[in-house]
Amino acid sequence: MAEQKGYLVFDIGTGNARVAVVTAGGEVTALEREDIEYVTDPIYPDGRYFSPEGLWTQISAMARKAIAKSPHITLIGITSTSQRQGIVLINKDKKAFLGLPNIDNRGREWEGGIEAEEEVHQQTGRLPSALFSAMKLVGLKARQPSLWKEVKCITSVSDWVTFELSGILSYEPSQAAETLLFDVRKKAWSEKLCNIFGVPSAILPSLVRSGTVVGMLTFKKAAVLGLSERVPV
Repeated sequence: MAEQKGYLVFDIGTGNARVAVVTAGGEVTALEREDIEYVTDPIYPDGRYFSPEGLWTQISAMARKAIAKSPHITLIGITSTSQRQGIVLINKDKKAFLGLPNIDNRGREWEGGIEAEEEVHQQTGRLPSALFSAMKLVGLKARQPSLWKEVKCITSVSDWVTFELSGILSYEPSQAAETLLFDVRKKAWSEKLCNIFGVPSAILPSLVRSGTVVGMLTFKKAAVLGLSERVPV
């Protein structure tokens, strides 16, 4: 089979995770799929979480399988996409320690205490609800202050994947729009929204548009994926 150029694509959905190798022309040459393991959090009526370490081990193994099934593909890039509203929490050691998926509603008990609903709606196009990322943080801060103190940065699930691959933290704007902390008109993080939800703006990474190369695959993660060369992420 003739050599072709292609991409490694990570897709972290709500129910399962998928990793594919896709040619530059859009043909899927290999696809791996596995269910994501969520844990019920007993201290919230409707809390769910996942282990970033466990999910990374799972999807990196899937990536190795997909790459092995496509020996004729030369990878020219790696990209990711994911469920909206989900976030991953990262500590001061740059270690992802807690994943809160879109089905995590740990902030529901505090929905009624959020003031300035109209201000939130004006800036985000959404009303405060447990669905969105900021409310997950409100619930975490209220009931798990020790975990909250560990949070140095947050990012979306898809941007966490690129962080694991490249070591560069970022947040893609359409994902940021699901946090309730992003002004959709200004296309920027909002200090006012951060104050409303009690979230320090310092934990929000730089915004990077979709399609932008955030960095190169690190040597360590190239070895994990079974690649001999670094690839743009």
